Amino acid sequence: MTKGGQNISLVWDKPPPEPKWKDILEGAMAVAGIAASGYLIYVMWKQREISSSLSERIQDQVIGSIDSAKKDLAARLKRPELATMTLTPHEAKIISDVVSADDLQTSFEDIGGMDEELEQVRDNVILPFQMWKYLEGEAGSVSPCPTGVLIYGRPGTGKTLTARAIAKEVNATFISIKASTLLDKWLGESDKLVVALFSLGRKLAPAIIFIDEIDSLLKKRQNSGDSPGMHSMQGALLSEWDGLRTSHNAPVLVLGATNRPMDIDSAFLRRMPLTVKTQAPNQKGREEILKKLLSKEKVDPSLSLSVIAEKTPNYTGSDLRELVRVAAIQRVKAIVNESKAQAPKLNVNGEKIIQTPQKGDFFNMRSINLSDFEFALTKTKCTGAVADDYTSELIQEEMLSKQAIADSVSNFFYNLAKKPTKDDDEDDDHQVVPDVE
Repeated sequence: MTKGGQNISLVWDKPPPEPKWKDILEGAMAVAGIAASGYLIYVMWKQREISSSLSERIQDQVIGSIDSAKKDLAARLKRPELATMTLTPHEAKIISDVVSADDLQTSFEDIGGMDEELEQVRDNVILPFQMWKYLEGEAGSVSPCPTGVLIYGRPGTGKTLTARAIAKEVNATFISIKASTLLDKWLGESDKLVVALFSLGRKLAPAIIFIDEIDSLLKKRQNSGDSPGMHSMQGALLSEWDGLRTSHNAPVLVLGATNRPMDIDSAFLRRMPLTVKTQAPNQKGREEILKKLLSKEKVDPSLSLSVIAEKTPNYTGSDLRELVRVAAIQRVKAIVNESKAQAPKLNVNGEKIIQTPQKGDFFNMRSINLSDFEFALTKTKCTGAVADDYTSELIQEEMLSKQAIADSVSNFFYNLAKKPTKDDDEDDDHQVVPDVE
């Protein structure tokens, strides 16, 4: 560089500073972190807004479904005041199992062969339910209505039929609950459903809570293999059940049906002190059941129901219903066979048309006669008879198989002992024959 004609050289006192890349990188990372945090906060806020909106929509749908369920229930039970009652989501799940007494088609007149059992039910269940309004103030602290009844007996002996007839007779709301409805995979949900079941029963009282196959829910608690959820649900059931005893409102009855009462825990049996045992009807009861089953059918006047009843020992009510069904279907089979026996017709193409019976052919069906029942008796058996016969066949086959093996082994050792050995043959060759003089 030239200044005043003189060459002047620039001399730096210090070298130029080097760029601090580490500080620049840290600064850039800090800016990126702030930007990422801001974006994350924005995304979380947006998701919360979406979730809140979705939750509100789901809540609106739940409220809408509950309101719809209440209106439907009020219409089915013909009780307009139920449309404005408060329902929890768990109670709403059980509404589909509620049946109006008007929708029940079974009455005591449809049940045959159970005179003693029905008399017990009339005295201890029907009468207190019908008179609870008058007896409540006069009975002191003792409730006139039972809170638990157990119906037990062989399959097909009318347990469910009796439960429906009771609800029909007392004009009570019928809540027919299944074990699967109360059992939930989430811990604590079963307890809430049990509480909802009893609270709904109180709101719809007078009501009957019917639990079919109740032994699956109330089984003995000594079994350590049961889940904690099952034990918790049973505890909630006991607590709610005891609450029915202290209530002075309209009665609520827990009605259980089972064919295995020995599997029920004693704590629950204590809460069902009234027990009704259903059993296979006797000959007179079977004749009465057959008469009720055939009351709306065309029956041959010469048919003796006492003869059919005599030929059906150990038959339950459901067995007799199946017997009548098989006998009645023979009339339809006869019409179909007659239609097939007719000469075939030809269509425009010359093809054969299969004759099928028309609707009018069934208007004048013949009466059910003895031959129909004789055929049905060859095709139906009493409950458990088929399984018992098959079990007997298997046992007999097993015994024959074991006997065949034993005979084979015995013959083998017998033939082995009977077969002559080599030494025996040599002894026979060296036998001395005495001289005969």
